[in-house]
Amino acid sequence: ALAQTSAQLVGAASVEEIATAIARQAVEGTGAAACAIVVADEEGKLVFVGSYGLPSAWWQAPDGVLSFADVPGGQTLLAGKPVVLPDAPAVYESNPVTRSFAAGMRSSGWQAQVYVPLSWRGHIFGRLSVYLPSAADRPSETDLVFYTALADQAAVAVMNARLAAQARQVTAALERNRLARDLHACVPQALFSMTMQARTAQLSLAAAGLDA
Repeated sequence: ALAQTSAQLVGAASVEEIATAIARQAVEGTGAAACAIVVADEEGKLVFVGSYGLPSAWWQAPDGVLSFADVPGGQTLLAGKPVVLPDAPAVYESNPVTRSFAAGMRSSGWQAQVYVPLSWRGHIFGRLSVYLPSAADRPSETDLVFYTALADQAAVAVMNARLAAQARQVTAALERNRLARDLHACVPQALFSMTMQARTAQLSLAAAGLDA
């Protein structure tokens, strides 16, 4: 599973395709029921970038969830540590921000939830969320290690996409600056040429006795 996702990291797949494949590996490689990869955008709002086994209604974060600190276990996650919620529906139900998720978790037969942070140079910017069925109230140590490895790969995929986007923006800005410099240099030259041509025409008219 890790080899397959690693191969995708150096391929042409989009970050959404890679994140979805990683989420699928988390489910199929363990006894998980569903998995989602969530990142914080530039405004801090949580955004799903890939999932497997997750109901489509979950793809939109509820109003008010603006950061990982708003969700249960968020402070622990932001400290760079995995979070295990043995009775996730009850925890979600007790939090006004995430209460709307509790009914969906119960109807799906999910019991426990695991968060594993996505980090880059010490900065936590996302999480790999795994949902376990009611038969399991926590992941095994082996599963937790596997989830952590998948989270690391997801972090690389997301950061690769962000750095590529930044590089494209820098390249575009450099090209705009170059065109601006060329235009700045060309306009005076064009004006000078037009002035000289107009002056030459004026002298020619004067020489022919046609000067008004």
